[in-house]
Amino acid sequence: MRVSACLPWALVILLGVAPTPGRAQSATVFDRFSKSVYKVEILERRSSTPSIVGTAFVVDSAGTLLTNYHVVKGLVFKPDDYRIRLVGNDGAAVDSVHVVRVDAAHDLAVLSARLRDPVPLRLDHGVPEVGTSVFSLGFPLNLTGTVVQGSFNGLMPHSLEGTFHFTGSLNPGMSGGPTLLADGRVVGVNVATSGNQLSYLVPAARARELLAQPRDSNPDLVADVRSSLEAVQDRVRQMVFRKGMEETDIAGFRLPKPPGDSFDCSASPVDTGDLDYDGVIYRCGLDDWLWLDPDDASPILVVEHVVMSSHKLTRLRFATLYSEWFSTVFDGEISNSDWATKYRCEAGNVRNGHGLKFRLVQCWRRRPDLPGLYDLFVRTAILGGSDAGVVSTYRMNGTTRENGLALIRQALEHTGKVR
Repeated sequence: MRVSACLPWALVILLGVAPTPGRAQSATVFDRFSKSVYKVEILERRSSTPSIVGTAFVVDSAGTLLTNYHVVKGLVFKPDDYRIRLVGNDGAAVDSVHVVRVDAAHDLAVLSARLRDPVPLRLDHGVPEVGTSVFSLGFPLNLTGTVVQGSFNGLMPHSLEGTFHFTGSLNPGMSGGPTLLADGRVVGVNVATSGNQLSYLVPAARARELLAQPRDSNPDLVADVRSSLEAVQDRVRQMVFRKGMEETDIAGFRLPKPPGDSFDCSASPVDTGDLDYDGVIYRCGLDDWLWLDPDDASPILVVEHVVMSSHKLTRLRFATLYSEWFSTVFDGEISNSDWATKYRCEAGNVRNGHGLKFRLVQCWRRRPDLPGLYDLFVRTAILGGSDAGVVSTYRMNGTTRENGLALIRQALEHTGKVR
C-alpha cells in the first residue's frame, strides 16, 4: 500500500499544534551542527550543472571532509568531465576542493577544501546501544539541509564489510552525510536506503581507519579503488571458496549455499497461479553492496535456486515450463552499465562429479576502469528430469576471474540429488 506524502491541510495544522520533544531535539541538533555539513555537487564541466549531488561533513580544522565514494566516483575516473563544488547551509559555495583518498569497499572518500572557519565534527569511538536516538544530516534531492531523527539498531547481521542499521528515512542526496548523537559525536556515515525507514551507515570506525592512512600530494585514486575492491575479493576467497560451499537439502535435491552464518538465506514458494506444479525459491545474499557504478549498488555475491516439480504436467509441458525458467532473465538480474562492457556469454552442457548433467550459461563483463575485475552471471539447469528440476543462478560483481571460476566449480560439484 502506498501512503501519500501530501497530508490534508487540516491534518497538517493539527499535527503542528504541539511539537513533540523529538522535534525540538532535532531542531537543536540541526542548529548546532549543520554548519559542519556541506552539499557536494559533482558538476559536468562544460555546463557547470550538477550531475550528482551528495553530502559531506568536516572532520578537522584543516578543512578535511568525509563523504561517500559513490558520490565522487565520476570525478575519480573522469576528471576531465567533472569538477567538484561544496555548498554550505548558508548558500556559500566552495570551489577549491580535492578528493585525496577513497575506500571503495566501504564507500568512503576524503576531501580537502579551503573552508572559512571550518567546524569539525568528532567521530565516535564507541557503538551506541540499540534504540539510541540518532540524527542524520544531509541534502535530500538537492534541497536545503535536512535533519532526520531515527534509531540506531546496531551492526547488520549478514555484513562482510560491516554496516550499521539506521531506522530513519535517508533519501538520495544525503549520501555521505553524518549520523550523530545529540551531543554531536558521529556514529556513522550515511550510505544507502531500501525504503520503509530501512537505512544504512558506514561505521565511524571505518572512517577513522581511512583518515589515518597517509595522503599523497598527487594521489593515485584509481589505485586506491582497485586495492580496496581486491581486498573484498580476498575476504570472499577466504570466507567462501577456501572453506568450500556448504549444502542444503530442498525437495529431493542437494544444493550449494555459502558457508557459515554470514549470508542471509531465505525460502518462499513460487507463485505458480495454478496447482499443476510446485516450486520453491531459495536465495542467499549479503547485506553488503558495492558501488561499482556511481548511481547503482551491486551485490557482492548472490546464490539462488528455483526447485520445481510436478506430477500432473506431461513431460513435454514440464520441459517447456522448465526451459522458460532457465532462459528468462528477470528484472534486476542483468542490467546495462556505462561503467562496464556488455556481457559476453557462453553456453554448453557439462557433467559434475556426481554424474549429473547440466545446461550451463556463464556471462562475463569487464570493468575497464578496474583491470582484473569482472561481473559474472551464471545460470545452470539440471537436465534429464521428467517431473522435477533445479534452475540455479549465481551472481558476483567486482570479482576476480579466479573467484568467478571457483564459484562455478563449487556450484556444480555441490549440486546433487538426495539419496
